[in-house]
Order: sequence, then C-alpha cells, then structure tokens
Amino acid sequence: MSELYLAVDAGNTKTWAGLTTAGGDLVGLSRGGVGDIYAPAGANAAKDVVLRLVDEALGAAGATASDVRHAAF
Repeated sequence: MSELYLAVDAGNTKTWAGLTTAGGDLVGLSRGGVGDIYAPAGANAAKDVVLRLVDEALGAAGATASDVRHAAF
C-alpha cells in the first residue's frame, strides 16, 4: 500500500489516528487516551499515546510508515 495520508487529533479527552487513501477512503483508524502534552500525565505520556495509535492505524491498514506521504497532527 502506498500514498496514504495520516491525520492525528490528539486531545485532552481522547486521541484519534486515521489513514486514508488519496481518494479519501478510510483504511486505518485507532482511538485512545489523552494526547494532550499539557495534561497531568505530561508530554512523554502524550507522545506515547500518539505513537501507539499511529502504529495501530498503520497495522489496521496493513501499511508501514514509509507508505505515508503526508501527515497532519
């Protein structure tokens, strides 16, 4: 798989990571905990959540990081 687009919404109640094709088809999605770097758990915990969810979305799509052409956080 190639030419994927990654979007991450890291919030103070939940975080989403999604992958789409250039045509807009959703091919990978994951949801998890707090991704807010200013939350009580801190920046390292938020980073861990975001990276785990990106990995999960990639896995759901059967893709690797090298398949991602553009990302928005």
